[in-house]
Amino acid sequence: MEMQAFLPYTVLLSLLLPLFSGVSIGLFCQREITAVRISVGVMLLSTVAALVSLVLFYLGNAAFYDVFLFSWITIGDFSCDMGLWIDGLSVVMLFMVSLISVLVHWYSIAYMQDDSGFIRFFSLISLFTFAMMQLVMTNNLLGLFFGWEGVSLFSYLLIGFHFAKDSASAANLKAFLMNRFGDMAFCLGIALLIVSVGSPQYRELFSRMPDLVPETLLIPGLGVVSTVFLTGLLLFIGAMTKSAQMPLHMWLPDSMEGPTPVSALIHAATMVTAGVFLLCRFADLIVLSPILMNCIAFVGASGALWLGILALFEFDIKRIIAYSTLSQLGYMTLAVGVGAFNLAIFHLLLHAIYKALLFLAAGSVIHALAHQQDIRQMGGLWSKMPITAICFLFGALSLSGIPPFSGFYSKDLILFVAAKQAVSLQAGWYIYGCALLGFLITPLYIFRVFWVVFLGRPRYVTRTPVYESPMQIVGPLMILGVLCLLSGYVLLPFFAGASPFFQFPLLSPALQPLQQKVIDVVAHGLFLHAIFGLGLYFALFGIIVSWLRYSTPHYASQWMTTHVWWLSWPFVNRYGFDWCLENIIVPFFRVSASVCSQYGEQVMIDQTIESRVAGRIQGISHWFSRIQTSYLNRYFAVMSLAIMIMIAGSLMGYNIV
Repeated sequence: MEMQAFLPYTVLLSLLLPLFSGVSIGLFCQREITAVRISVGVMLLSTVAALVSLVLFYLGNAAFYDVFLFSWITIGDFSCDMGLWIDGLSVVMLFMVSLISVLVHWYSIAYMQDDSGFIRFFSLISLFTFAMMQLVMTNNLLGLFFGWEGVSLFSYLLIGFHFAKDSASAANLKAFLMNRFGDMAFCLGIALLIVSVGSPQYRELFSRMPDLVPETLLIPGLGVVSTVFLTGLLLFIGAMTKSAQMPLHMWLPDSMEGPTPVSALIHAATMVTAGVFLLCRFADLIVLSPILMNCIAFVGASGALWLGILALFEFDIKRIIAYSTLSQLGYMTLAVGVGAFNLAIFHLLLHAIYKALLFLAAGSVIHALAHQQDIRQMGGLWSKMPITAICFLFGALSLSGIPPFSGFYSKDLILFVAAKQAVSLQAGWYIYGCALLGFLITPLYIFRVFWVVFLGRPRYVTRTPVYESPMQIVGPLMILGVLCLLSGYVLLPFFAGASPFFQFPLLSPALQPLQQKVIDVVAHGLFLHAIFGLGLYFALFGIIVSWLRYSTPHYASQWMTTHVWWLSWPFVNRYGFDWCLENIIVPFFRVSASVCSQYGEQVMIDQTIESRVAGRIQGISHWFSRIQTSYLNRYFAVMSLAIMIMIAGSLMGYNIV
């Protein structure tokens, strides 16, 4: 029996173990030590199974495996079979999610030990992990929908984990409602795909994708629209909300109200990566619409720069890292828009490692300082917490794209592809300019945190002395730190080399030379290429400027808000997106709901339908009910009268019957 025959079983085992853990802990577990043993042990087994699945798939020769599990629904000609879609994208995502999750589980043992919801927390993050795994492993659109909504549900429960806190309740409600808008577009997109193809199964969907090119839809008010463009646009709107792209990004910074392990899991492995995964899963559809790809590249590049700038005006350490997530998601979206889907996933994987490291390192600081999150109340922690400081430095260097750390490999290639595609894109030089300036902004805000928190003047006030965090916290940090140093170099040949593993099928001939150029750059040496480019120098210059400004007690943002407030106002107020949401969009829906309630329900339904129409019907029915007297003699009299009328009519020549 071939080894690949075990592949569906290892994938299914990795997928179902977090579900077993979450359900068993939530329903039956009453002791904290039992919850820890079940959750961490089960996630470790799931990670091992995911690693075995990755190796087995790599050793196999098939491009994908479509594994049938059971038939879920059959209605007429429509049927949906639940199963597993095992390909390079899904097994890589499965391993990444499980790896980050098991480290977060391990980290949470010490971080959440004093929390009253300890058992509930471990149940929810296990179920959160399962929802993301189910999303990436399903073989049909309906299964994708279940996973998509699952990550939304569990992120809602985890962001508002401390539900007694008003800000946490508001944050999880904001995230949930904003994602409902994107989910509406996502549902319309998958419904349109099902109607166009006739099946929700990936096998039929991907095989018939080129047939959708000539199809059009007549939309009232818009005219004739390409089916490919409209479907891709609806899916992109769903991905924009889930991956927090402008202007649907407002929920993500507020999600920092959840515990730090939740922030690490959402930003590194689950919620926000689902949107990028969706775009790459339907790469065959997106490449069929050049206009859509241009829009995706424009949105991604804008987020990479403008959302990164906002991190310079934040003082909450978790929010600063959250804005860095928004910026890096912009680079992933940009890679999708220029056709480099493999680089988008490459950057997603590397970003998951160093973003988890940054969040968990920030959580180590917050834990040591009695949950203080304002960087102005920190400082001088290098001597107190050297392991945390070094790990945070590794994450900052990776985020900034400094070789040999992992972020360098993916970011430099994305910038290279953006430069090559700039001439063929509308507003191409704006797209490339945003991507390049993002290399400057990124080290400015992340090293601002490093200088102030670890090397700045101590400003914290605690009741107990500050020490390095326990092994349950620094252990995952050290593992992630090593991965930050090695993962980019190890994974580079699989995503940007000549290896046949994990190559997206490019249906557009225009993108094939681009893929070959990336392979040639890697073959001649990526570091040598970076020396003759601009991205590395912009990143180094950003570190130098950050040192000159933020290594002193004076902060640039404070100076700007004091002396040139008119220049800093858009950044301090986050470009006015939250203001528009709170003062225009929310009041509009509140007024609309009030009008619907007062006039739609109370006037039209209660007074018109219930009082008049229903009253008339009741009166008429009451009048007819008087005929039903229950006296047989009266029934016979009426029947006799009717028969006599029929006979008389027949004699007079009328055909009454």
